[in-house]
Amino acid sequence: MKSQFSHWKMLVILMALSLALTLSLFTGCGGVDDGGGLSGLGESCTKSSDCEDGLKCVDQECVEDDSGEGEGEGEGEGEGEGEGEGESESWTDSSSDLIWQKSVTEENINWQDAIDYCENLELDGYDDWRLPTISELRSLIRGCSSTESEGSCGVTDDCLSYESCFDDSCEGCESEDGCFWPDEMEGSCGYYWSSSTIEDDAENAWSIFFDSGSVDTFYKDGDDIAVRCVR
Repeated sequence: MKSQFSHWKMLVILMALSLALTLSLFTGCGGVDDGGGLSGLGESCTKSSDCEDGLKCVDQECVEDDSGEGEGEGEGEGEGEGEGEGESESWTDSSSDLIWQKSVTEENINWQDAIDYCENLELDGYDDWRLPTISELRSLIRGCSSTESEGSCGVTDDCLSYESCFDDSCEGCESEDGCFWPDEMEGSCGYYWSSSTIEDDAENAWSIFFDSGSVDTFYKDGDDIAVRCVR
């Protein structure tokens, strides 16, 4: 009888040890939350420090913390845009507030083609370009006082007659320093069309020769010269 009792006692002890070992293994695998671990995605929390790395506590639930994403990513992403890449192809003249095309057509064209070219030009996101008037074109002249915008040459948008408006002061200046225009301008320093027709000679239009800063005339249909658009 005593031997049988000892046998059952030993069996109970072994079962208790087996249960304790099972519980220990289960707890070690995270099956039982003893309060000491961090909460994972979707689990409950009271503050962000309760959550695992990369998570934050929102409405007592651990969610992904994306507040740091993009810090540095994107910083400077646009800083260099336009510096070398996508550099502006136009230039704003602060003295007139006109915006000018910096580069010009590779080939010289006649007057009507120049008008059509500017009307169809899309540059720097704008499509409202036009061929400049003679007064607008004169606003680009630098270093020749007689033909600059406020110069003594009488040819302007308000005075387009050759007989009445053109005189010796419109013939420009002599210089060995190059073009009579802003440094920002590109292209050949030659003749450029204006949209202004000569009032007493409708087959010709006013132009400017930037090599001397002179105001001149050209035959609309037969002469091919350069064009620079404005808006």
